[in-house]
Amino acid sequence: MHRQSSSKEMGWLDVHFGDPRVESDWQRKWAILQDGVLAFCEQETETIGGLQHGENGTVVVDMKNVVSLRTNPKDAIPMVVVKTNTDDKICIRLTSSEETNRWIFAFQKSVALVTTQLFNKLERKHGAIQAAHAAADDYFPPPAPPGGAPMPWDTDTDGPT
Repeated sequence: MHRQSSSKEMGWLDVHFGDPRVESDWQRKWAILQDGVLAFCEQETETIGGLQHGENGTVVVDMKNVVSLRTNPKDAIPMVVVKTNTDDKICIRLTSSEETNRWIFAFQKSVALVTTQLFNKLERKHGAIQAAHAAADDYFPPPAPPGGAPMPWDTDTDGPT
């Protein structure tokens, strides 16, 4: 079963946490990719809200921590490998090229969302730094030039005489 909305992808997937060559460790999990978070659960749920990592076999991955997503079109069984910044590896075995395309597109949208959020956060931070610099420049005027030359605020503002 598969369900999709404009902001999330979900469905039952075969998942492996670690080395995918260990065939016996594959698990069937309900997967949800929503708002930059990927979660794997034991049972169907419509939302990620309230899910806790480690609770009842739930695995939650913040897409901000994903360093690579890869797939190999030559694989006999389509698979997506998600690698995190802590070297965790999650392998997702997919059943068809349609399912592969759907999940890859969902991952791409999620990465774009996370990238946009991080960029906006940096822009806000940069704007706050610029505002602080402007306030500091207003509060602390630049030092007088060498030789005691008059500063612009020390001269007559009516123009030349």
